[in-house]
Amino acid sequence: MTAGTSVPDAARVMRDYHVGALLVTGPSGELHGIVTDRDICLRAVASGSPPGQLTLADIASSPLVVVDLEATPQEAISMMQEHHVRRLIVADGGSPIGLVTREDLTEALSQSTLDLVI
Repeated sequence: MTAGTSVPDAARVMRDYHVGALLVTGPSGELHGIVTDRDICLRAVASGSPPGQLTLADIASSPLVVVDLEATPQEAISMMQEHHVRRLIVADGGSPIGLVTREDLTEALSQSTLDLVI
């Protein structure tokens, strides 16, 4: 979504696609930040400003915390703890290719532990 997208439009996209976060791009397509459903509640709705008058640029979190595609789940969790974030941008060769959440990493670690037991 672009930085100029309205908060209500972004919320509808989240609802329609069943996602809890959107990457926000600037005018040239560069990554500007990330907006989560929690950001919409805490930064838009709770601010007292009419959400329809706010854009993603107003509520996006930045700078983004990026993890390399080759990082281990443990390394990614350490980055999340260090930067106090719940989501990381995944990059391959410096280019963003996706997003990983704390829940994704917890599940991956649980599965690998289960594989060791079996």
